Amino acid sequence: MDGGTDLVDCGAGTDFVHMDAGDAASAECEQTLVDVQFQVPPTGLRASRDGVVRIPIACAGAAGCAGWVTLKSPDGTLDLGIGTYELAKGEDALVEIELSSANRKLLKKKKVITVVATGVVRDAQGRTTATTTTFKLQPPKTVKKPAKKKKKKRAKKRHRRR
Repeated sequence: MDGGTDLVDCGAGTDFVHMDAGDAASAECEQTLVDVQFQVPPTGLRASRDGVVRIPIACAGAAGCAGWVTLKSPDGTLDLGIGTYELAKGEDALVEIELSSANRKLLKKKKVITVVATGVVRDAQGRTTATTTTFKLQPPKTVKKPAKKKKKKRAKKRHRRR
């Protein structure tokens, strides 16, 4: 777990390897565990109008990835929610976390909240590993209603009687 690209060569017997996403394991490695990869853009994420935060993740694990993602404030005092996922090797997806109405109101009031997403992967033997990312969360874009068109007053035509 050094962040670099490594080739892990396992020998005889049952082996377990906790690898970085860029690592490769030989066929002799029976059990591998790889952290989920967050794919959050540098600009952060925006909640949807229905109060759902969709966090992009990818799985590099040889056996796929299953687990959960939690969303909290950096100091841990604000718990925004949790979402689960199950992905095949090389698959990516959006983990959906629904915000409570109180958290939606808070996000709307503050305009931007710094949050920490923690992605936990659990393997078939129950071992877990976690990775985190910090990003800015913004409220949904507000839809401006189009301005009402003012009706032009038409000059009334006066007809003369003859």
